[in-house]
Amino acid sequence: MMPLKKSGIDIMKEITSADNPQYKLFVKLLSGKKYRQREGSYLAEGLNGLDIPAEQVRAYLLPLSRKEQVSRWQLPENKVILLADSLFAGLSADPASQGLILWLPVKAAAWPPEWQPAAGGLYLAVEAIQDPGNLGTMIRTAEAAGARALFCSAGTVDLYHPKTIKAAASSLNRLPVITETNLTELIAVMKKHGIPSFAAAPLNALPYTAADYSGGALFLIGNEGNGLSPAVLAAAKRVAIPMSGGVESLNAAVSAAVLLF
Repeated sequence: MMPLKKSGIDIMKEITSADNPQYKLFVKLLSGKKYRQREGSYLAEGLNGLDIPAEQVRAYLLPLSRKEQVSRWQLPENKVILLADSLFAGLSADPASQGLILWLPVKAAAWPPEWQPAAGGLYLAVEAIQDPGNLGTMIRTAEAAGARALFCSAGTVDLYHPKTIKAAASSLNRLPVITETNLTELIAVMKKHGIPSFAAAPLNALPYTAADYSGGALFLIGNEGNGLSPAVLAAAKRVAIPMSGGVESLNAAVSAAVLLF
């Protein structure tokens, strides 16, 4: 990795070999959860990353052929790493890439013991969601709908899976997302603070349009194949999305969007 010089000051770095240790780390961050956990960081692609404050960014990765974008996007040069175009393509998941990948630190995702919900607030919780695209879409949708936070149970797909990051866009850096959550405990906390919990369920459920959300709401969405667990269903009010024809269920992310909005 070679620093580019300007008046004797290191301003940008350049990687031209796949054997570079820094590049090998980037490849590992895309390849598995264990590397992201060990390094405490992940890669996110796309211009929506320009919304993230520079102080929260470890580095901006660009292909050498788009070096002029550094000044156009007003990137801090001491955080820029220019990659040979072939190396950048090896990290990109988008054939029509916009030419920007961010190296970001993972956020603290533990449920703070002192946490309390906002009065009348909107929240989303998911149980054992397996599709990273679904999880990312729900993160983005929850922010757009005005939710205060999203909670994930144990067994939910990795929050920093590349497909989750892509679907969530920059919402992951703004919306609090809490992992490894005990959902029945969460429901109890919400109840204590006057916020009802609504479990999406197809049977023995009230049409979601008939429920009262004036005191706020925690919506719970279950696993794509199995739905919510019996313990969660027993602890929350059941609501259903009425459907026409022979359709029995909706995609988990679509269901979340309907309920949240």
